[in-house]
Amino acid sequence: MVRFKHRYLCFEIQFHPAAEQTPGHQRTGQKQPVLTSKAVLHMIKDQMQVNFGDSGAGHIVSGTQVKYFSSRTNMCILKVPRDHYQMIWSALTLTTHISRAPCMIRMWHVSGTIKKCQQAAIKVDRRLILEWHRQQQTMAKQGGGAALVSSTDNVLTGALKESEKDISALDM
Repeated sequence: MVRFKHRYLCFEIQFHPAAEQTPGHQRTGQKQPVLTSKAVLHMIKDQMQVNFGDSGAGHIVSGTQVKYFSSRTNMCILKVPRDHYQMIWSALTLTTHISRAPCMIRMWHVSGTIKKCQQAAIKVDRRLILEWHRQQQTMAKQGGGAALVSSTDNVLTGALKESEKDISALDM
């Protein structure tokens, strides 16, 4: 019996807050797109087609799955065939736009087991949520609202618990 081996890629999609501005071009004011796991998988297939042609796109048709995607932090865990994970990794690295919004993909972890990928994702998710919380607190203090600071603390606690629960609930 043949066993299919996989790799798990943990990555984050970072959208550029200020679109590329060059003299003579106006900023479109476009907001970052709302992504779903289905949209991420479609984007990966498109990037494989662009960078590696039909052959590259054909390699990932079967065996590639989005195991986890957080629209709050744009963190994703992707299950890919072991033989082709480097092609998928390079296609992700070469991604510059998603839904016409400029972006960059930061690879956080590559693992042979989902358990190690989960641990890395929890660590990175926690860091991203804490960073977001600090930004919210700074904005609330500038606005002069003590009630806003305490409400962001409640949101932080809920977000950390929810994130860790979602990542830990992945099938092994």
